[in-house]
Amino acid sequence: MRNCCFVSLIIPLILLTACTATDKKNEQIPILKCKDCNVIIIYPNNLREDHLGLYGYKKDTTPNINEFAKDSMVFTNAFSQSSWSLPSVASLFTSKYPFSHGLMNRYELAQEETTLAEILKLYNYSTVAFTGGGDYKSIYGINQGFDIFNDGDNPEIFTGSFNITTKLALEWIEGNKDKKFFMFLQGYDAHCPYNPPEKYRTLFEHSYNGDINDSVCIRSLGFKDNNSDEYINLNAYYFDNVRINKLSDINRTTKRTSEINKSKTKNPLIIQYKDITPLNLTKEDVAHMINRYDNEIRYVDDLIGNFLKKLQETGIYGNTIIIFAGDHGESLDEHGRLGRTGVGRGYYYDGVLHIPLIIKHPYIKKAQKFDGLVGTIDIMPAILNFLDIPTPHEIQGLSLLPLINGSKPDLREFIFAGGRHGPGVYPFHYDTIIHDTIRSKKWKLIFERSLDLKINNLELYDIENDPMELNNLIHEEPEIAFQLKKRLFNWEKSAKSKRNLKEVKLSSEEIGAIRRAGYLG
Repeated sequence: MRNCCFVSLIIPLILLTACTATDKKNEQIPILKCKDCNVIIIYPNNLREDHLGLYGYKKDTTPNINEFAKDSMVFTNAFSQSSWSLPSVASLFTSKYPFSHGLMNRYELAQEETTLAEILKLYNYSTVAFTGGGDYKSIYGINQGFDIFNDGDNPEIFTGSFNITTKLALEWIEGNKDKKFFMFLQGYDAHCPYNPPEKYRTLFEHSYNGDINDSVCIRSLGFKDNNSDEYINLNAYYFDNVRINKLSDINRTTKRTSEINKSKTKNPLIIQYKDITPLNLTKEDVAHMINRYDNEIRYVDDLIGNFLKKLQETGIYGNTIIIFAGDHGESLDEHGRLGRTGVGRGYYYDGVLHIPLIIKHPYIKKAQKFDGLVGTIDIMPAILNFLDIPTPHEIQGLSLLPLINGSKPDLREFIFAGGRHGPGVYPFHYDTIIHDTIRSKKWKLIFERSLDLKINNLELYDIENDPMELNNLIHEEPEIAFQLKKRLFNWEKSAKSKRNLKEVKLSSEEIGAIRRAGYLG
């Protein structure tokens, strides 16, 4: 009888032990099934991983996000599948690479795609989104499956703030606390121009003696002379939706503006639109812009921190999976590039593709770090796994659970990103450009080419020893480059699918808003 009692007690204990999926490295991570959990994805625009405190940044840019990470899962090798927002969010919602879902230009997502919101709606989730507009507008079809998709109602505003979207989100939650919901929350506050509210403008800089106008976007697309304080080309510009008709108008914008050298400037849009102004940038100017960018991040951090605090007050925080992930990063003087032009060349360095990824799960009570290679496409299957919902067979992302529970130290050997973009009215290339990259923890290959092969650029970096991607080893390591290029082509071939997508026609107000946000296409 005593033996029977012992067996009856020990079997549940064994089962309980089995259900807590212990891993010494990750200190007893439980099975993370949470069928009735709410899900919130917070998706800040333009946020570099290496400018957040929890990832080692020295400036105090993210005290609230650091605190949020203390009982969350932090992924240190997370990467976006694209250098700009629209393909990135499409990959997030479909768990497919841009070559597969096809949303690489300003088109509309195909109706036959299955989105995360559509799946969750089938399982009785209320699905809501609050975005800052821009590339997160319903006109691009990314609203598939959402009951509410609030992208603002002003076509002239391209980069809406978390200050607005978080308030709308909290208002909705307050009236719907009894519902099981999926929420997508987005804001553009770290996007150029780096012009935060007054109280944030001098957080990381107390004096600046330059005279650049940082109330508009500034882009630099060329290379600099490392032995000189000045950029040696004319590829740095103010981007604004103003019409500059003569040189005196340009000079009123900045004291240190160079004249347009027509022999060097082959961009017809400079002459046609006259709404981008060339300038030279000093190292002091660049340092000032980076400080302003960090000020913006601190503003984002306060807005997100306030949202999380108010979320706790609603009483649903403990039953909500919260995912904080960047859509892409920003170029900050790497290879002479400052800012991004979305799909322009030279934006597949880690400063743009390496993103923060933090997952708060109700069953995780202590910070856990994972260094396996993961991507934006892996977020959707992770959510479905957490909710114990089957994943569609056509997705290309991988479940994060084997990485989390320690059964696999790495999900994959390589992570990929890539896309293509036709010329359209985009001013910095005149042919269809294909961007690809393949990255392991050791090596990274970037391949940029045009269909006419006038552009055919390969870059190879030893990431372990050259994390800033400064020393191109394409000629020193031809065999490694060859093998990576072969894998890259095989991936591209497997990821591609034919899509006849509908082109989105933008209004003149929307085109103007895009230009004010620093884009011409």
